[in-house]
Amino acid sequence: MSIAKRLQLGSVLIITTVLLAIAVSAYSINLVRIGGPVSSEIQSSSDFVADILPPLEYVLEPFLEATLLANHPEQIELRATRLAALRRAYDARHAYWTAAKLDPALVRALTVEADAPARRF
Repeated sequence: MSIAKRLQLGSVLIITTVLLAIAVSAYSINLVRIGGPVSSEIQSSSDFVADILPPLEYVLEPFLEATLLANHPEQIELRATRLAALRRAYDARHAYWTAAKLDPALVRALTVEADAPARRF
């Protein structure tokens, strides 16, 4: 095999390797970019943790409003308005989590098991 043929073969091999490295890099960057699959999964998990803490899906605030209403019945309009807003927020987040693409056991725990006592309240 002549030197020219070896150089040509080596050049093709190097170009192929570089193109393959670019393709793998582009795929990896797309995978971890903001808005990509990994980012979306992390965001969903973070949202799940945030929603089971006091805001929205954790009905601590409505319990507080009900307690305040029991202690101050003259504030019924204020408390009713606040409870209605909390209910709308709860329902919106409940709908969000019902359609979430998370582990089905987590979604069931939040949208079925934790939802039943909240609805009774």
